[in-house]
Amino acid sequence: SHQGPVGGGGVVGQLHLDGEGDACGGQLGDGGVTVLLGLGLVEELGDVGEVAALQVVHAVSVGAEAGGRLDMKCKLGDYIRIKHGFAFKGEYITAENNGVVLVTPGNFEIGGGFKEDKCKFFNGDYPKEYVLSPYDLIVTMTDLSKQGDTLGYSALVPKTNRVYLHNQRIGLVDVYNPKADKMFIYWLMRTQKYQKTIVATSSGSTVKHTSPSRIYDVEVDLPPIDVQKKIAAILSALDEKI
Repeated sequence: SHQGPVGGGGVVGQLHLDGEGDACGGQLGDGGVTVLLGLGLVEELGDVGEVAALQVVHAVSVGAEAGGRLDMKCKLGDYIRIKHGFAFKGEYITAENNGVVLVTPGNFEIGGGFKEDKCKFFNGDYPKEYVLSPYDLIVTMTDLSKQGDTLGYSALVPKTNRVYLHNQRIGLVDVYNPKADKMFIYWLMRTQKYQKTIVATSSGSTVKHTSPSRIYDVEVDLPPIDVQKKIAAILSALDEKI
């Protein structure tokens, strides 16, 4: 599915899209996207995984040969802005499916991606400016687990006949910089290296919190925009096959 999780770490667990580039060569080195060729992915996905791995590596190498250089030593805040959600009143939150989903941290899979089951619903009036659109990029900024299993991970709002409300502690990500591709940022925010950084800088012991400013501070190395688009397309196509 478009929103499906890529295993528990799956494809993205093999990826380090966020900042292990070779500063001298201007391309992603052995610690970078080529990690996709690692046994974990190939064993898990067989031929499909191997083909996708080779496609990603090819996309990166072509970008490097074309003179595309990584955007070095930048931070996520150079590419994205995060808008906070609305504080919906608890008295109108219900378990009864009325088609109006109140998006919560529980809607995020471990490893990122949208989790449609076990939704909370809202049966009161709501401001229209806090209705999310299909394929909006969102991030969870609160995690109830001590390990911070889902903290900082991204998801895409599903395209269904339901309404999805932008709740507090969920960030709506605006990729404002034309040097960054929205879908590449989505996948980057599903990598383990990125998420571990978010957990390491989080506050709280039983309930972990992060913030837009902490997410902005994560250092990233982005390949050229055309390479970003190719990588994101390959990962999205692979996600749909799983």
